[in-house]
Amino acid sequence: MSLMSREPSRRIEIAAAILVLAAAVAAYASSLSNGFVGDDHYLVENNPLLERGPGFSDLFLKPWGAEASGEYERRMNQGYYRPLAVALFAIEHRLWDGNPLGHHAVNVLLHAVTSLLVFWFARRFLGFKGALAASLLFALHAVHSEAVDAVYYRTTLLEGLLCIAALHVHGSTEPGPKGRLRGHILVMLLYILALFGKETAFPLPLYLVLYDLFIRRIRIAALDRTRYAGLALMAIGYVVLRGHVTSSGSIAYFAGVPVWSVMLTMSGVFALYLRLLVWPHPLCAFYEWSILPPVDDPLSPFALLGLAAVTGYLVLAAGAVVRKAPVLSFGLWLLPISLLPVLHIIPILNVAAERFLYMGSLGFCLLVGLGFDAIMERPGRALRYAAITILLAYLLVHAALTVRRNRAWADDESLYRATIQDHPRSLSSRLGLGRILLLRGKANEAIEQAKGAMAIAPDLEAPRQLEHAALEAVRNQERK
Repeated sequence: MSLMSREPSRRIEIAAAILVLAAAVAAYASSLSNGFVGDDHYLVENNPLLERGPGFSDLFLKPWGAEASGEYERRMNQGYYRPLAVALFAIEHRLWDGNPLGHHAVNVLLHAVTSLLVFWFARRFLGFKGALAASLLFALHAVHSEAVDAVYYRTTLLEGLLCIAALHVHGSTEPGPKGRLRGHILVMLLYILALFGKETAFPLPLYLVLYDLFIRRIRIAALDRTRYAGLALMAIGYVVLRGHVTSSGSIAYFAGVPVWSVMLTMSGVFALYLRLLVWPHPLCAFYEWSILPPVDDPLSPFALLGLAAVTGYLVLAAGAVVRKAPVLSFGLWLLPISLLPVLHIIPILNVAAERFLYMGSLGFCLLVGLGFDAIMERPGRALRYAAITILLAYLLVHAALTVRRNRAWADDESLYRATIQDHPRSLSSRLGLGRILLLRGKANEAIEQAKGAMAIAPDLEAPRQLEHAALEAVRNQERK
């Protein structure tokens, strides 16, 4: 029996769409009371560019974070180009007048709309039940909490929304020259907007190729070369513009690390990503050297597990192609292709980040929907009830983890404490928490964090400086 043989009524489809929207909003409703956290402070809350209102040159001829007050922040962001996010932040700054509630509400709305797009996109090749399962999982998946809870990760939400919208438009292009032309123009517009939102939208043309090869089952020789040539020209133009605006010299995670170590470390990161897609706990706001150091031993468990994960995944993905399983092939190949911009082919700051999975998680969600469809089409009421029970339990777990993570992102102190609880070797979290405690007059607690930081990095000066400042504060308190 075909997965598409039992078509629900239009009313049921609309009810399902509303359910997906409601699930996404409900999962992140508690984040609306959160404040600014992390890089929000200099990119959104205290950004002079937003205060005066950016002009054309500010938007398109300056890198991300160009007017940050700190030299480290400017250097950290001088390789990033995100004019769409800056424009939206500027508009919101005027609307909300510095109130974080409005910014968080926009993030939640963007995620909810993206989840709805996942439902409509999945309906093109999954049954109703599978598409609903995939979109609900996307809406509730706890690995998305980083992108939604931090205002400055709006860039990730824009990338995901616009790329999935482009996929949907590409898949629904009407037959005939006029329909193809309108669809092609709209996809090109969405592509450039996605690139202006975040650089990691670059692989979008490859997503479209995956769709044509696997879902539409078009042979490589028969692909619409004109369509992809247009996208390629836009990508080249974007690279030229971005190269003119941005500069090299930004902080790279693997600076001075040999290539073999980078490859083995990123293999282990890929295994981490697979685990986070299936079970997103514990999560981490910043995978730094003290948590995820570069591999120095090729035979370490982390390196071997990574190699096994990469090898096994590629074998599975290639096998899906050989078996001519369209949705399985599309879902499996979408993840590694979405990660291409963050695999340190070009050096970047972060070794890993949960937000990097926002687009790639679409593939995982589609595979869950595919499996759910297959079970629901099999005979046996007990099997179907078991599948529904397991799916609902899995969705509830994700919802609970997401709500828990919302609380962690409430403010800087909450995020530092949550990170230390799950990752005691987080050096930056101990230093950040220690500084906050010191400012709040809790010098003794700051000393504890300084000692914890020194145990992690005994040769680093920052923990000693924090301890010295905290001890001086204690002495001042005793004199009083």
